[in-house]
Amino acid sequence: MKKKNFLKILIPVLLIVMAIFSGCKEKEEIPAQQNNTIVNDNSSWAVLGHVVCPDCPVFTEYIYFDGDSTLEGTTYKKVFLCNDKLHDNIKYQGLIREEDKKTYFIPANSETEYLLYDFSLEEGMIFTYMEISAFPVSLYVKNINFVEINGVQLKQIQFTKQPPYDDVVRATWIEKIGSLDGLFYPCGMLVPGVKRELLCYFQSNELFYKNPEYSECYYDNVNEVQNELIKQ
Repeated sequence: MKKKNFLKILIPVLLIVMAIFSGCKEKEEIPAQQNNTIVNDNSSWAVLGHVVCPDCPVFTEYIYFDGDSTLEGTTYKKVFLCNDKLHDNIKYQGLIREEDKKTYFIPANSETEYLLYDFSLEEGMIFTYMEISAFPVSLYVKNINFVEINGVQLKQIQFTKQPPYDDVVRATWIEKIGSLDGLFYPCGMLVPGVKRELLCYFQSNELFYKNPEYSECYYDNVNEVQNELIKQ
């Protein structure tokens, strides 16, 4: 009788212990990148580009990650871009990675890594952008809040010039999505000429974000773009 009573107690205890270990294993198997702010699998961006002049050409860049690459022991994702509607004209752009809410990028034909995003910033801090082919730019973190997109609360950072010239928002970042000027333009248009605007962001081929000023995720006709803006 004692042996049967002991088994009645032992079996439930073993089942509880097994359930605990099973739950821990499931948590360990969750990909770390789920907590990433930018560099996630199956992410893609559609970015509108247009020269700042009347009736000048427009184009749409489609940017996406495909495959991994290891450089000096560090794992990066490969970044590609195409600017045709059928996505046939594909160009390799470089390597991208994320660590501690910071996103780093190495352009194609370069070995130099630079900081593209930093979502660990807090209000009142300075973000210094130093692209290898451009001059350094420093922006002031004016405001940090959360916005709901597609049912998800995401961190939003708004940048201005440093005080006392901080009355105009120069760039806006949203986690997962990046800059509203496009993935590669964290500080907006640095050189006068071509302006870029994020049209759409996709996650796992599903539309996650769409620019409210435009109805489509692809444009190559300046008249279509102008018509969209006239409607507003």
